[in-house]
Amino acid sequence: FNYVRYWTDFYSTFQGGKSLDLFNKAAIVANGVVTNPGATLPAASFAQAMGSSTISSYYVENGSFLKCRVASIGYTIDPELIKKVGIDKVHIYFQATNLFTITKYTGLDPELVPSLANNGSGVNQSAAFGIDYGAYPNNQKQYIVGINLTF
Repeated sequence: FNYVRYWTDFYSTFQGGKSLDLFNKAAIVANGVVTNPGATLPAASFAQAMGSSTISSYYVENGSFLKCRVASIGYTIDPELIKKVGIDKVHIYFQATNLFTITKYTGLDPELVPSLANNGSGVNQSAAFGIDYGAYPNNQKQYIVGINLTF
């Protein structure tokens, strides 16, 4: 359940930033007639929330994903080559986290994490029920390069 869409796809629910879908795919009504019949969102309105105040299947998305969380590669240099400089062992490595996520989910991250509405107290466990409250995603990329030396 992409709860972020509840706030970003309709004008009357939240006066802040809006999604591009609202501007590009919402119905345009002039004199009671829809002028863009291919619209996939209800007409935006300050007077009523259209579908946003009523929970519906519009907010339900497939949350399937494939994520490469950690990848690491390393190389140990032949000890015979480095004994001349007084080093017994050299291991060089590269590690990356969250290299990629493959998904069609339109929210921040399909892997739900605790948010302010889901503080782990057992009251509102959004991750357990598949509700994405828009917690900052835990998918930041990180890269680590390291050298292990043994003398």
